[in-house]
Amino acid sequence: MAKKYRKVRIMARRQIMKTARIKQNYSVAEFARLVQTTRAHIYLIEKGDSGVSEKLANKIATQLSMELNDLFEIVWPEKSKDDAEPTYIDRHLQKQSAEMAREPSPHLQ
Repeated sequence: MAKKYRKVRIMARRQIMKTARIKQNYSVAEFARLVQTTRAHIYLIEKGDSGVSEKLANKIATQLSMELNDLFEIVWPEKSKDDAEPTYIDRHLQKQSAEMAREPSPHLQ
């Protein structure tokens, strides 16, 4: 089974990006044009509902004359059920399945 990799997200720190944008007198539309994205995407980023690519994060930080670490943080997704260690029951069922696969079926003899 191939290992599943969880994708990290680069998220804006709450209110810091918006405050910096407003202090520099950028409207959302103007700022979106400068960093080559949409107004809706800027709203979502500032609200914390959307992550950004590394490229866009760099453009935003450069435009606001700020450090990346001051504006953004890396968010690691929580482990899913698939990533969890197998329980005793999981291991037992896996063992039973393997044994059944090795034994010839009486119906096929």
